[in-house]
Amino acid sequence: MSKPKAKFPEGFEAFVAEEIQPLFDAFKAAKSNSLKLIIKFGIIGGLAGAVAGFILFMVKPGIWPASVALFFVCAGIGLIPGYVKLSKAKGKFSQNHISNVAKFLQLDHQLTGFEPIQFENFVELGLIARGDRRSFSNLVSGTHAGTDFSIYHANIEEKRTRITTDSKGNTRTETYWVTVFNGKLLHSPYPRKFACTTIIARDQGWFNSKGRFGKSLKPMGLASPKFEKLFEVYTSDQVEGRFLVDPTFMVRLMELEDNNKDRQTIAAFFEQGIFVALQGGQEYFGNLNDKATASSLATQTVTAFLRVFDFLDALKGDKK
Repeated sequence: MSKPKAKFPEGFEAFVAEEIQPLFDAFKAAKSNSLKLIIKFGIIGGLAGAVAGFILFMVKPGIWPASVALFFVCAGIGLIPGYVKLSKAKGKFSQNHISNVAKFLQLDHQLTGFEPIQFENFVELGLIARGDRRSFSNLVSGTHAGTDFSIYHANIEEKRTRITTDSKGNTRTETYWVTVFNGKLLHSPYPRKFACTTIIARDQGWFNSKGRFGKSLKPMGLASPKFEKLFEVYTSDQVEGRFLVDPTFMVRLMELEDNNKDRQTIAAFFEQGIFVALQGGQEYFGNLNDKATASSLATQTVTAFLRVFDFLDALKGDKK
């Protein structure tokens, strides 16, 4: 993918030094302490498990597998405090990081407690599942070049059941949760009038012809072979659909995936708005891996927002 067309904001290096580096340094210190806890209590738990397992083995040698399991269970329990602390440190950094970048770009950020914008329409359009358990976080909203937008994280799970059979032939019903969507939801009012419903879905090969969106929406041919490998477009008006899904829109929509092969993007035009669902976890605004630095994380996050800005520019007919 090409680099974002939107201009990288001035004062970035000073922003990183003043706002992101202190956060990153605090995270690194917390991570170091967490790893020490993991090693310390992992060893303590393992030793405790080994002693308890040895005593159990001496009392009942016939159940030696339980003695071995006791060692691993105790060692695992010992790891928990360190991993909990590490998870909290990652969450705190990510939240403050996104908040600071949003402020730097003159956008608003709300961590939790907000009403998920246009969520019902995302569901009704078939872009995401409603699910049985939902959580929403990190709402970023504002205006770019006169175009309003909002983007927030959604994690949606479905409750499912399955029947299992043990070695004696006894069956039981188990309940478990499956994540059906984990990613970003982007919405913006469309700046030009249209009346149709147009859905840009992922290409599902043979299943594309099976009436995925009812009788009101018909498949629309595409002029871009590259886009057509990834997407299938369905619209209630072929003329308007081609007007909306123009070559620039296709390029900018693909660029939202940010070269991430695990990210799945789908979109729709509906009721004077554009809806985009970016499946692919929390990492859209910076991947906090072992190689990350304050500068690289800030660059990733700002670049992701610039891709969103490019996408919004395409909606206004900016072909640059």
